[in-house]
Amino acid sequence: MLHASKLQSAAFELRPSDTMVGAEVLRLDLSKPLDEAAFEKVSAVLDGLSVVCFRDQVLTPEQHIAFSRRFGPLQVNVRSEFNKVGYPEIYIVSNVLVDGKPIGSQDAGRYWHSDLCYLQKPSRASLPPLRFGGAAARRRLAWRHIVRKCRGGETCHPR
Repeated sequence: MLHASKLQSAAFELRPSDTMVGAEVLRLDLSKPLDEAAFEKVSAVLDGLSVVCFRDQVLTPEQHIAFSRRFGPLQVNVRSEFNKVGYPEIYIVSNVLVDGKPIGSQDAGRYWHSDLCYLQKPSRASLPPLRFGGAAARRRLAWRHIVRKCRGGETCHPR
C-alpha cells in the first residue's frame, strides 16, 4: 500500500492548445504515483481533448506501466519481437539499428492510427514514449512544428 505522502497531488498546470485538440500538462512528475484527484484531472483532459503531452519525463518501465494501467487494461502487441524484454506491455517503436537490425518497429509511426481499434472494446489510449534518432528525430522536429500550431497537441508520454 502506498503512503499518502508518496502520492502527487492535483497541483499542476494545464496548457490547452489553441485548436480543438490537445493540451500540455506541466509540472507533473509521472515517476511518482498520482493521487485520485490528479489522475481524474488528467483523465478528464484526455477524454475532453483527445491528446495529452507530458514533456521531459524520465520513467522506469515499471513506472510507465503503472501510469498506463490507470487508464485501463494494457494490451500486449502481437508483434512480440519488439516487446520490451521483461515488459511485454511496452512495445518499442524506433528507427535505430544495432548491427544492422532494428531494435523496434520501424514502421509503427509512419501513419496516424489507433492500435487495436478492431477489438470489441479497444484500448482507451496509446501512451508512447517519444525518443528517436535520425529520420524519426526529423519527424519529431516536424511534429514540433505542428505542435506549435496546436500548442500541446503532441501525442507523447514519458521518455
